[in-house]
Amino acid sequence: LNQSSLVDRSVPCPQVVTAWGYPVNLLAYLRKIPLLVPNKTTLRAFLHVALESAGWWQRDWRGYRTADRVLPVTKALLRSLDRRSVTAFLAYPGTCVGPVPDRSGDGIRLLMAAVNLNEPRKRILWMLDAMKKMSLPQGTVLQLAGEADESLRRAAAQLSFPVEFLGHLKRPELQKVMQQADIFCFGSLLDDWGYVLVEAMANGLVPVAPSISPFDEIMGAVGSGYRPHSQEDFACALRFATSSSLADKRREAWNRAHCLFSRAAFGRSILESVESVTRLR
Repeated sequence: LNQSSLVDRSVPCPQVVTAWGYPVNLLAYLRKIPLLVPNKTTLRAFLHVALESAGWWQRDWRGYRTADRVLPVTKALLRSLDRRSVTAFLAYPGTCVGPVPDRSGDGIRLLMAAVNLNEPRKRILWMLDAMKKMSLPQGTVLQLAGEADESLRRAAAQLSFPVEFLGHLKRPELQKVMQQADIFCFGSLLDDWGYVLVEAMANGLVPVAPSISPFDEIMGAVGSGYRPHSQEDFACALRFATSSSLADKRREAWNRAHCLFSRAAFGRSILESVESVTRLR
């Protein structure tokens, strides 16, 4: 996904690359190290990730300063590049946004999804632990899509409302589940772009996610944000989402994804950027 190392001035054409990582300073790259290595790791592995992160920061900035135009994926990254005199043009990554989902059935359906639900970076166990003492509206059901081990099943058994384990789902199957759910609970802190968060909104789910870049910008006023390390704040955000007019919020989420994050919107951004670079040359 990171294209900053592909700038090649020997090719006589406009050079446009994508910028993903925010913030853009070296310290921010290094702060991601604890999220990239397991809790129990060797010093050698830690240093390897540190050097790799510093290397990416150097390659990224070489590409940003050499390219004719940089396409940051968030406004926060765009502002940061502008302050450093890098010519940049906002381009949200595109995803497939279908028709407005036709939700059927009663109750509130919460959804958490990952290929491996036990992957520490996804923080599914962290969210389940935060939900142990929660009292949600009657009829609430939590659906978990992805592979899960016994530790996660034990954690889910402690909740006061039903939990459905859906197992591993292919993308079309997961999209069908999304279209019949109401709220998407997202815990990751590491993603440079929240593809699964955008896809959930594109299928009409109201997002509950950390209030950090890029997730806050993806959600806008549609979602419920929470301080990333506060389980109490996560619980408050989830309660607020369940107390909202979900039918209206679902449509707002779909509409935001359709207007900003669809493939058509992405295509328009790319064309406008390339045309502006061509005019400058």
